[in-house]
Amino acid sequence: TNDVIAWVGGRDRASSELDRVRQAVREVGSTIKPLLASVGLEARSLTPASIFPSSDNVALTLRRGLARSDNQVARAMVDAVGFSQLDARLGDFGLDTTLPHDSTLAMGNVAL
Repeated sequence: TNDVIAWVGGRDRASSELDRVRQAVREVGSTIKPLLASVGLEARSLTPASIFPSSDNVALTLRRGLARSDNQVARAMVDAVGFSQLDARLGDFGLDTTLPHDSTLAMGNVAL
């Protein structure tokens, strides 16, 4: 039905008018990794079988790297896809396209 069932934005509006549901920013963390992968998959610069070095120096496929949420694989995905493609596509997801152009993006160290 798309109805909002609950909206919990804080404990006491009198002590703080910050609506934590709508106004608070949070680090995205590893939730950005599948979005990064989807950009590469759609652009056909990555496949689920693409091989990347992992954080523990073992070669992993994109599929396995995402399942393990491996940071080294995420960095390699960003390198393989490139920031221009990422900027264009992440905007389609409704994300701010002024995201940092460095490895912190791959690890989700950005606040949205």
